[in-house]
Amino acid sequence: DLVESVREQLVEWFGSRANSWQHLKTYLVPYALPSQSVGAIAQTPTLRVSEGIYRCGDYCKSASIEGAIQSGLEVAGCI
Repeated sequence: DLVESVREQLVEWFGSRANSWQHLKTYLVPYALPSQSVGAIAQTPTLRVSEGIYRCGDYCKSASIEGAIQSGLEVAGCI
């Protein structure tokens, strides 16, 4: 059950107080993240395309918001 799985993870993060939290609603979003096969991260494109041209986005790292942020930070020279 999705709700129970999420609750178990919340208890790991926030302790037993998460057991008293009320589930309000679940939204299932089809295609919320791009498809990414096993091993795809090892085949990610280089961020520099040519002089002054860079690419970034979730398709450059992991298929997630974190992947998009990470690639953007790399292009910006922050990491």
